Amino acid sequence: MKRLIAFLLALLFCMPLVAACKKEELPPAESESVATELTLISGGASPYVIVYSTSAESQMTGAYYGVARLIQKTIEELTGVSLPIVAEDTAPVACEIVVGGASRDATNSSPVAADTYNKGYSLFVMGEKIIFEAGSEEGLKLAAYEFLDTLLGVDLLSGTEAGVREGQTEFTLPRDYSATETFHSEEFPYIGISISDVSVCYGDDYHQRRAAVILRQELKSIEKIMPPLVDRSNAKEGDAYFWFEKNESLKEGTFRIDVEGKRIILSARDYYGYYSAVRAVMKLRKNLGFYPFGEAKPNEGTHIEYLKSNEASARYAYNNSSEYRIMSYNVYWRSKCEPERAILQTEVIRQYQPDVVGFQEFRENRRTDMVPLLNEMGYAETMDYKKGNFVVGSSGTTKTSLYNYAPIFYNTATTDCIESGFYRYKNQESESESASKTLCWGLMESKETGERYWVVNTHMCTHGDPVKEAQAKEAVKVIDELIAKHNVPVLLIGDYNGRYNSGNYTYFVEQGGMTDIEKGGLATEYTSKLKSFHRPYADYDAELDLMWPAADDDTCEDPSSSVDHIMLKNASAVSVSVYGIVSDDYTMSGSDHYPVFADFSIN
Repeated sequence: MKRLIAFLLALLFCMPLVAACKKEELPPAESESVATELTLISGGASPYVIVYSTSAESQMTGAYYGVARLIQKTIEELTGVSLPIVAEDTAPVACEIVVGGASRDATNSSPVAADTYNKGYSLFVMGEKIIFEAGSEEGLKLAAYEFLDTLLGVDLLSGTEAGVREGQTEFTLPRDYSATETFHSEEFPYIGISISDVSVCYGDDYHQRRAAVILRQELKSIEKIMPPLVDRSNAKEGDAYFWFEKNESLKEGTFRIDVEGKRIILSARDYYGYYSAVRAVMKLRKNLGFYPFGEAKPNEGTHIEYLKSNEASARYAYNNSSEYRIMSYNVYWRSKCEPERAILQTEVIRQYQPDVVGFQEFRENRRTDMVPLLNEMGYAETMDYKKGNFVVGSSGTTKTSLYNYAPIFYNTATTDCIESGFYRYKNQESESESASKTLCWGLMESKETGERYWVVNTHMCTHGDPVKEAQAKEAVKVIDELIAKHNVPVLLIGDYNGRYNSGNYTYFVEQGGMTDIEKGGLATEYTSKLKSFHRPYADYDAELDLMWPAADDDTCEDPSSSVDHIMLKNASAVSVSVYGIVSDDYTMSGSDHYPVFADFSIN
């Protein structure tokens, strides 16, 4: 059955009802003149009706009708032709699609009797009729997806909307068309084994292990058992596994599911690929009530097909919608699970590939693990992080704090840094805060276009509105001096610790000549409209041996509560296509802030 996963996840079964259009009669096809195929639709009309079973002894009348509606709705959406739906106690006509109605015609004979299987189905042509038979609602759905694929060529595998070929007006089926699938409900994953015998196996890749843990958690939730988690080195030949495998030949964010013996192999090359493979498996289970892995056929998909509403920005992973992408990310300073958090946070950089990224709370303990990973991906820092106007406080600020907590990194494959600088705010709430409340800037130049723009990255006062406003005045003074040197657009990014009504935010907007991309409506599209930080902090889960999101995370769709912003000066010189906040398992586990990004071009 072609593209099984793509169809099952289309959610066509849940589409709203629409009014059926009046049937236009066509003469029944004459089998003598056209022996090889049935014509279901031609010239915007069809002779076919959909018949659903209403047998008194049947427990599936609702399922029969539901699948009839699925077929009707899909055909109408893709061809404009609405086939009437009738119950089996109406008078027969020549051309019928019969859903579960073996009693409709005594001559109907399924190639595989419905009572010999549970989740499978039989789909075949008899005369002018197309017969659907199954022992379960799940089997009927599978039959419907197969039928619609064969008839209409519905292809959701590429992530595009379903649609027929432009200009196509005739849709046919071979007269010898038949399709049969057999699954047994007592088997899992339909390869002759029980769910209690299946383990989840991963290799030495961190992303595999995390995906394996997520799958295990999902299986526990649905199946009420906790399958063993097995490292690849301890896997045994002949045992049954959900088996995670790295596949560098796959595109970013895509996955593939294969069956080999007693292994269900989930392969990908990166986090989004593994994560979407897990979602594909679990969505099959939730939608169908079982795992249809009875045939050793590969199933492929992409993370785009599995986006949740608060993860809408992920459709722009690996895909910059404009010439340049900038990102701001507060990575949280505290010393706990730093190597793992470095993997989580730099993986986001790998997925989104910003040309320039500004970090906040980039304390020296974060540098130890993050900088090598960033360098490996081709990112360089704009300046020596130990240079700047470091001011020793009255009590003697320690030397270890005399470095830049808010550095800028740039993608050396796309961007050059022409000059850079650092500034520590003179106005501070406290001496302890002064180490991190800074401002860094860089004049960036595109290697492709030669266009330049200033990036100014800041982390501002946590408490005290007067101090925030005073810091904003200092920042604007620096920005004006930068523009005097090179009059190009300025992007002010960072953790302002200020909402819309805070002293620094209002000063930037009302007196500093800055425009906030989000509140100012500068972007063509906004994704993941969430507040940019969340509480409580993610923490280490000893049982899972992973950093894990807090169960009572307070993420909400309230951008007005955001404290991380991207503002523009000389805004008229910039066009912003997308503004988004990245919210997913990695960003919820790695920090108390979400990365904020914008795709833009220079006019």
